[in-house]
Amino acid sequence: MHILTKKCFVPYAGLEFGEKEGKCIIIKKALYGLCSSAERFHAHLADTLRSFGFKQTRYDNDVWIRLDNSKQHYEYVCTHVDDFMICSKNPERVMKEICSVYKVKESSKGEPSYYLGNDYKKDSKNRWCIGCKTYLTEAIHRIEELFGESLRKKDTPMMDGDHPEKDSSEILGDEGHKKYMMLIGMLNWIVCLGRMDVAFVVTSLSRFSACPRKGHLSRLFRIFGYLKKYKNRIIVVNSNDPIVIGRKDVLELNFQDLLKNQYPDAVEEIDCKVPKPLVEEMEISAFVDSDHAHDKVTRRSITGLLILVGSTPVYFLSKRQGAIATSTYGAEFCAMKTAVEEVQSMRYMLRSLRVKIGHASLVCGDNKGVILNCTVLDSHLKKETRRNCLP
Repeated sequence: MHILTKKCFVPYAGLEFGEKEGKCIIIKKALYGLCSSAERFHAHLADTLRSFGFKQTRYDNDVWIRLDNSKQHYEYVCTHVDDFMICSKNPERVMKEICSVYKVKESSKGEPSYYLGNDYKKDSKNRWCIGCKTYLTEAIHRIEELFGESLRKKDTPMMDGDHPEKDSSEILGDEGHKKYMMLIGMLNWIVCLGRMDVAFVVTSLSRFSACPRKGHLSRLFRIFGYLKKYKNRIIVVNSNDPIVIGRKDVLELNFQDLLKNQYPDAVEEIDCKVPKPLVEEMEISAFVDSDHAHDKVTRRSITGLLILVGSTPVYFLSKRQGAIATSTYGAEFCAMKTAVEEVQSMRYMLRSLRVKIGHASLVCGDNKGVILNCTVLDSHLKKETRRNCLP
């Protein structure tokens, strides 16, 4: 990397420096392996993108945005250390600007096919599809080599009604513990790559990283066996509004009309520094549920959440609640609170990306008591909620 850094004095040079062993040296370039390398490259890349007219979005400093030449669309550059991806009507122009400063690999030209563990391709309808088959294939091959046995394919990531917290098998030794941590790290990255179907079981088993048992390790093998059978599952990018089938207990609250007497100041805060949107509005839909007292030891409930922008899943969550709910209603209400907070965050993110956000977002739940409490102004269930959500 051709980046000049601040002079860094190393007191004692090692054998790799030959005749300069034991002498002070000065590092003039940022090299891979130094503590400051990633930070210095990020600073240099940021200055370069700013010189091209890009600005950091207010939601994520690693997402850069600018108007294209037509002033009708935005161009985006997503960065991760020295990797980047361009989203534009004319990405070749942006790539040519970057190539004028940096040496870019030839494989990076054209439409992306692989980026940070994700595979990208288009289906027959010309829609982008995102998966992680390449990463899964490499991960499974590595595990089979490490443990010396072939993983058996499984139909599900975990057994029905399984509770890892009740496992009483033998505790793993130091070597087994290291392997367990390695597998958990790989699975956490796989979840980040979009495999939401294993998010719950990975979260459940991550809790035992400090002191795992043999039964927990066998459960990890089952997850990889499931992933081995279903490596080809993908997420289709679709901007069309989702089709919600069934009864919808929805009441859109107009804060300026219906609530002006009860909550005169209840309005959504909109960042005044977010410029005018050019991307058409897309529907934000959240589907939330909870499993009351799922954990048989701590009695904590599980929150499950999926958020769609258009018909594309962009956020998912499956984890234990931080409070012990004393009723199904309390667990469902705490899950609904989490869903609303994440929808607010999603609305802010899309506004930062210059996407139009105007009307209310749809939050779907299956508990009538929670729906009434959230939509009926005169509901008396709010006091009960506070008692149910005490830690």
